[in-house]
Amino acid sequence: MTGAGGFVGTYLVELLLSNGYQVFAGIHDKKSGRSGFDDQVAEDNKLQPFTFDVTNQDSIEEALFKARPDEVYHLAGLAKTSGIAAEAYYRINCQGTLNLLRAVEKVCPHAKVFTWDRPAVTGCES
Repeated sequence: MTGAGGFVGTYLVELLLSNGYQVFAGIHDKKSGRSGFDDQVAEDNKLQPFTFDVTNQDSIEEALFKARPDEVYHLAGLAKTSGIAAEAYYRINCQGTLNLLRAVEKVCPHAKVFTWDRPAVTGCES
């Protein structure tokens, strides 16, 4: 899962764990959400938090290679544009999504990819 430390991601992690999934919870950095997983990691070995960067193709491929997922939940992204440089918004939301899809195709093409539709991302093209 990308964006596991975000608002929606933390709830999806809980839901997936409660349904017996093994979850590889991807977060951008150790400060964003990881502390919320510490108790679950100690309690249940089914949760594996790790850091990676959706704007870095090698970082995503390495994470997917370690996880070898059957399903990928893509929640990473910037939710609002006010106060955020347009370049950063595009790089993370559009290019990050493209990077993830390319990495899935290369590393685990059998995996199903689930993402939420961001209206601001509509029209991003490569």
